[in-house]
Amino acid sequence: PRNYATVFRNLLRLLGENDRKNHPEMVILLEQLLSLLITDKLEGMMDSVHGGAIDKLASKVRSDPFSGYDFAAIAKSAGLSYSHFRRLFRERTQLSPHDFVLNCRMQSAAKLLMDPARQIKDVAIESGFNDPTQFSKVFRSQLGLSPANYRRTIFK
Repeated sequence: PRNYATVFRNLLRLLGENDRKNHPEMVILLEQLLSLLITDKLEGMMDSVHGGAIDKLASKVRSDPFSGYDFAAIAKSAGLSYSHFRRLFRERTQLSPHDFVLNCRMQSAAKLLMDPARQIKDVAIESGFNDPTQFSKVFRSQLGLSPANYRRTIFK
């Protein structure tokens, strides 16, 4: 907005002077203003183009959270830097790519815990954790309850 205001203010000042010798400078200012508008429009279009791809990726992660996802490679294949991809992903999902996958994994683990025949350590392994203690820490941080307490609240 500051760039727009500066260019527009200079253009209005030159127009107010009503001097023909200002014409070339006014043309340059108009071109700068148009360039700013086009650049902003293109950036918005690119974000919306990538937004659809991010929505598709998020859907894939939700349906298969236990697969390995190389977000740096995904960003590169989309023609984005990882930091830009991460920013767009966070804007779309409200979570970083890593946190999104972790959240989806814990939601799936919570569904697996609904089966009383499954032991918590088996659910931990199915969820990609070799250490049940680490699984419990992550589960508690994501869902607010330990896996055992979560299971107790379900089967009351």
